[in-house]
Amino acid sequence: MMRWQERWVELSRKNEKVAASSLALRAALASMGAVVCVRLLHLTGGMYALIAAVVVSDAAPEAIRHLGYHRLIGTAVGAILGGTLAMTCGHAIWAVGLAIFLTILVCEFSRFKDAAKVGGYVAGVVVLGYAAAPWRYAWDRFVETAVGIAFAMLLCFVLPVPEPPAKEVAS
Repeated sequence: MMRWQERWVELSRKNEKVAASSLALRAALASMGAVVCVRLLHLTGGMYALIAAVVVSDAAPEAIRHLGYHRLIGTAVGAILGGTLAMTCGHAIWAVGLAIFLTILVCEFSRFKDAAKVGGYVAGVVVLGYAAAPWRYAWDRFVETAVGIAFAMLLCFVLPVPEPPAKEVAS
């Protein structure tokens, strides 16, 4: 760790409010970075990158580092199943539910249980929201969500957040 990071961690361990502020700062910076990146890639507005960055930043830093890769795989599963069902079933609400169900099931029965909800979310969005080109829409949702996850993971390394200080028990 760099010197400023060590000082930040030390300060965060001493003060619960600083620890909470660092989580908020990490989520905000990850969201902003993800949206800028998506816009530079000329995708849509960046809403899905923003959502992914905030949701993924909510976990403990160690969990983000470990689960981030799983969530990327879940995002890919959701985009593939969502694209497939969008092509075969269209926008039907039952197809949205089926896409979410199948994606979560695939993730739960594989080694990627922690990716199930993010994957299901992507699958549902793809079926619900595609226009004339479901595979293009699925790809864009995959890229946007992956960018959000990647920025949340990156911020864990740049701005570490330790566990909040333990509260003293009165004796």
